[in-house]
Amino acid sequence: MQRCQYCDSTVPKSAKFCPNCGASLFAQAEETSPAPVVDAPPAVQPEPHEPPAETSSEPFESNTNNAMPRKTYLILSIISILLFFPCGIVATVFSVKAARAVTDEDYLRKAKLARGWAIAGIIIGILTIGGGGGSRLI
Repeated sequence: MQRCQYCDSTVPKSAKFCPNCGASLFAQAEETSPAPVVDAPPAVQPEPHEPPAETSSEPFESNTNNAMPRKTYLILSIISILLFFPCGIVATVFSVKAARAVTDEDYLRKAKLARGWAIAGIIIGILTIGGGGGSRLI
């Protein structure tokens, strides 16, 4: 039998934890046994890692603390609003939600929706403006 160093209760030799207080008896055994002396080479200190400088060739890229760079589609959404209002509004909502996404998976899903709605609004707007008055018969 041995004694727990925390609550001083009697503990069987085969026990891993004190049945009275729940303390680990491994830590107690490690503290009482002397550590072996080993000649080890001096530890090599790792060099501090500097994060790469944020240089971006794309003007609409915002880099957060996440691993992947995040593009915002807000400008594209605003252009879509000017050309075709309904698609532009939906694109703007998804663009803002993508910018606020916590996980990369959530960001990718919302950014894809924002880009799709913005492009759809731009295409519909251009077709509407370019089509003008419909077909004319001469």
